Amino acid sequence: MEGLVACLNSLLSPDPQARRGGENALAQGSQQPGLGVALLEVSQNPSLPTGLRQLAAVILKKHLKEHWTFESGAFREPPIGEEEKAALRARLPRGLADPERKLRTAAGMAVAAVARWDCPQDWPELMPGLLSVVAQKPSPEHVDGTIRCIAMFVDELGEDQILEMAPGLLHEMAPLLSPGSGADAALVRRVLSILRSVVGAMQSVTGTHAAGVKALLTEVLAEWAPLLAAVLAPREVPELWAAQREALGILTVLVSSFGRLSAPVLTPVLGTVWHRFSAGLPQYVAAVVEGEADAGFGGPAPADGAEAEDGERAVGLEGLLAQTMELILCVVGNARFRGLIAPHLPQLLGLAVGYAQMTAEQEERWTDCPNQYVADEEDDMSSLRASCEMLVDEVFLAFEEAAAPALSRAVGEALARSGTARASGRPGWWREREAALLLVGSAADTLLGLGPRAFDLAGLLSGSVVEDLAPGSPPFLRGRALWLAGRLAAAAPRAARPVLLCAAAAGLEDPGAPVRAGACRALAQLCARVAPGEAADAAEAGFRGLAALLAAASAQSGDEDSTHLALGAAAALARAAPAAAAAWEPALAPALLAAWERGVGDPLLAPDALEALAALAAVPAALPALQRRALPTLGALLRDPGAHPALVLDGALDLVALLLRPSGEAAAREVHATLSPPVLALALRHDDAEVLASACQYFRALLQVGGGAALSWQAEGLEGSLAPHLAEALVRLLDPELEERAAAGVGPLILELLRCAEAELAPHLPRLLAALGGRLVRAETSLLVQGLVTVLATLVHTRADSLLACLAGTTLGSGQPALHACLQKWVGRQIEMRTPYDIRLTTTALGALLLRPGADLDAVAVRGRRLDVEGGILTRARAAQRAERWSSVPLRAKIVQLLVDAHIEATAQDLHRGGATDDDDDDEEWEEGSGSGSDDAGGRPYNGLEDLLDLEGADDFGEGQLDAVEAERRRKDPLSQLDLPAHIRGVLGQYAAASPDGLRAAAAEMSPMQQQTLQQILM
Repeated sequence: MEGLVACLNSLLSPDPQARRGGENALAQGSQQPGLGVALLEVSQNPSLPTGLRQLAAVILKKHLKEHWTFESGAFREPPIGEEEKAALRARLPRGLADPERKLRTAAGMAVAAVARWDCPQDWPELMPGLLSVVAQKPSPEHVDGTIRCIAMFVDELGEDQILEMAPGLLHEMAPLLSPGSGADAALVRRVLSILRSVVGAMQSVTGTHAAGVKALLTEVLAEWAPLLAAVLAPREVPELWAAQREALGILTVLVSSFGRLSAPVLTPVLGTVWHRFSAGLPQYVAAVVEGEADAGFGGPAPADGAEAEDGERAVGLEGLLAQTMELILCVVGNARFRGLIAPHLPQLLGLAVGYAQMTAEQEERWTDCPNQYVADEEDDMSSLRASCEMLVDEVFLAFEEAAAPALSRAVGEALARSGTARASGRPGWWREREAALLLVGSAADTLLGLGPRAFDLAGLLSGSVVEDLAPGSPPFLRGRALWLAGRLAAAAPRAARPVLLCAAAAGLEDPGAPVRAGACRALAQLCARVAPGEAADAAEAGFRGLAALLAAASAQSGDEDSTHLALGAAAALARAAPAAAAAWEPALAPALLAAWERGVGDPLLAPDALEALAALAAVPAALPALQRRALPTLGALLRDPGAHPALVLDGALDLVALLLRPSGEAAAREVHATLSPPVLALALRHDDAEVLASACQYFRALLQVGGGAALSWQAEGLEGSLAPHLAEALVRLLDPELEERAAAGVGPLILELLRCAEAELAPHLPRLLAALGGRLVRAETSLLVQGLVTVLATLVHTRADSLLACLAGTTLGSGQPALHACLQKWVGRQIEMRTPYDIRLTTTALGALLLRPGADLDAVAVRGRRLDVEGGILTRARAAQRAERWSSVPLRAKIVQLLVDAHIEATAQDLHRGGATDDDDDDEEWEEGSGSGSDDAGGRPYNGLEDLLDLEGADDFGEGQLDAVEAERRRKDPLSQLDLPAHIRGVLGQYAAASPDGLRAAAAEMSPMQQQTLQQILM
């Protein structure tokens, strides 16, 4: 041992050379057996200096982690031998009784490091020994060290171990919390942390152990509930805050997971929590909100995370209140407990206003860093202020309409108090007022849905909010008032809207960042609600302020959140005041383009910039100048693709398409002359899938504006018609070796060519169809399959002879005829057609093929039903062991089946739209915690087939992704008004008459439901 002591002393030496020698000696010793025992002897030798012993204990803990077991992620060779392990296990617990706290802590860490791997299998005597110490209490130091140790590894124990040791351990620990035990705050904290770990572990116990958990909790609650109340009673003892947070965490678990067992016992304890929560607000305001150095705690209160005297992390007042708020949220959200809150709703929401006040630290941070203010407004989920917002949401979920008058009363009282404080000259008078407006805004959506009788939102806007919009109001209050004006825009009285709009526009030029942020939010939401002409008075000041904000943002980095708000406001104001937007185009457009250029690679900022530019481009008087500004930059960028990342090129193409769609022919010619050659070069040579897809979108937008005539427009470097160049590009994009996303726009572009330039496309159609067939056969994504199949369906309606002849005469690389491969893919993926228009288009095309005579179609065989799932359930294990097997059926039989399925689906949707059934009174009351069917969950009850199929929104699925031109075209197309079930009945009736044998063969492959539907169709 003397040699090890000398080595350790050298590690403490100020001489670097001596320290290096000690480190080398220790590294060599770690490769020899016996080092662990030697280090343990040094650490437990009271005759040696404390610092030396502590160093030995720390090194021992590291040695055990690295050499105890191969299973450890920190393991290093060689492992400690079994004989040495036994010796260490026998002697390690002795260190828990050391008089020195730091040595007890180190000993506990060493015991815990081994217990995680060896207890109970290889160390069965550990837990009984530790429990014996807690029960016999040989000395305060020994009890303290033992509790420290258990707290370090109790989380690692399994269900069996916890249920076995918990009754004895918890029973023996309970006296440590009694008033006369003499336990210090640190020991109380650790005792409660053990209880919290035990109770938390019981949340996941199921099956055979459930009865044991119930019995244990019943015993624990009876013994510990009064102790928890006693721990939580003192309010002005910061040393106890850490222990009190543990106690609150225990109550949170009990309320959320064991409500039925705990409700009868916890009521008095929750009363104690309520008392301290309500009585503690003045101290919180003094200590945290106003930042007073001494708020009645006998000195400065500890901060969250600071190091405490016992080596643990301190718990500050905010941390303690955050855990209190989590408990209250659980109480409000649990039907078994919320009755305790119901009589006190106004008081609870009044306390929420108080605790939601902006703290002195937040005010300082947000004043120094305006961008942080904007970011925290969107993303803060952890502060006490954010918890108060969540509490208001939870209260409305739990109490619904009853919460509105309670909030109205709480807000009214807060506004009155702030008015009194203002009159008395109190500097922070505005904080409570700002918090009240914050909580109203957090519940805005719910309040707007409840209507004016529940809460006088219009009165609040016309009164307090307008008052707080005065230029002399404190910046954070004025900004909050603007924010709330936006949140409550739908409730704003008509007479108040111009006042609110003008206040928002003026706020854009305020020097205070909170005011500018609130102004942007208010302007964006108010403009979405105003009638034509209502925004005219505010437009000039609004555009002036937005242009200045965007220009300032482009001159500095790290201002993305503020830029996001300004772009949203610019888009809304341009839509609400188009005439003013055109007048301000010279100032606004450069700022928007600069914002787009700066954020083109930002997935969050780029869409905002594009939306604002789209709103400006939608103003006919502003579009020509906007195009002239953008085209030179875009042209230079697209002509030099190698100098820019693919993300930038893709963003540039998005902007080009955006500027092109609202153009007239003259402007579109100019865009074409400048940009079509470089975009075509990208389509022919670039490899990025997103860039290639965006190039397709550009040419489709060009054809939507210019029609077939656009193919003959002149452009430098482009010889002759654009049609052959487009055909070449399309063939390249259909190359199966490219990513599927590259071909996502091919189908819509071919359809556009067929609509406006079918004659020009005709010579290139055979080559295109051959490429399309090769791509379709290997396509996997639904988007690509749907795009290509709709091309085939369109050609079935318009050029069926040419289509079928071309596909029949083409052989794919696999040797399969293209006709067979394409039809097999089509019918196999027909179920993936999503939009109502595409379903009608492809279904009617299949009907046309069914009625079309011809041996070429008769020869096509496709997949029928799956055979390897028959005769039992196909589990994952079985699926892994057997290959898929399908029957083979004639194409016409499969089409009949698909038409029957389409009839079932369309009829079901018609029935759904016609009215709901009366079977709505059979919902069972679910037991607590049983899922989303519970009324407490806040959602509507599960409604069987309707929810599974989402029939309510089926008609709208995918249509929202269409551009305005295509959406309008589909709306006017007679196909959109087609009675699909009637059409299917007509087709199947004709087929039954023409080919009864074919119909019988098709019916033989159907399910009973399909056969029944077919029979009904043909009746």
